[in-house]
Amino acid sequence: MTPLVSILIPTLDRPRYLREAIEAARAQTYRNLEVLVFDNGTQEETRAVVELAAAQDPRVICRRHPRNLGMSANFNALADAARGEFVVAIGDDGRLLPELIMGARHGEFLEYHTSADNFDFVCPEALAESLSTILAVTDSLEQDRTYLNRKPKGEPHLCRYDLTKSARNEKERRMDELALRGVVNLSDGEHSLLEIADHANLPLGVKKMRHVALRG
Repeated sequence: MTPLVSILIPTLDRPRYLREAIEAARAQTYRNLEVLVFDNGTQEETRAVVELAAAQDPRVICRRHPRNLGMSANFNALADAARGEFVVAIGDDGRLLPELIMGARHGEFLEYHTSADNFDFVCPEALAESLSTILAVTDSLEQDRTYLNRKPKGEPHLCRYDLTKSARNEKERRMDELALRGVVNLSDGEHSLLEIADHANLPLGVKKMRHVALRG
């Protein structure tokens, strides 16, 4: 009997991306799986996307939290609810290739998992890029924090603090300003820096967001 695999999808108010993520999970060639979607948001469109997918496929299991638990707590809830022997976690904008879980079909590639493996496909540059990506992801998770703005009332006069003075160019100054506004507006004790960066569509690491928060 094939083991059950749990695909975990935490989400927060991104129904368009979520729909595609769920469809990609359901399209896996490996069929013995469950797709858990836990919603941290409030948009009715997100609820509709998940409920439609659950109605079409009993493997889709949805839960909507009564309040935003934050990214880490939402993921922990997913992990606790997973029943599978194996777990795959993706973001609500993730796209799984159809054979990600199954892997290549036996016999499709003559060299597959044999002594004839072609090591020409493995190069130092690709390994270095993979290591760099893993380190960046790990650093972001370790640096992630939740802050509370102690002066949330009124319009903040950001210019008087000159918080973007370390920017080396106009593009960097603009990114600093977006990061700062995100931290000021969403540091409510519930949104983490990862969630703030994601909400603002900022290609910034959490270390950068935390640096901005601490300077503020």
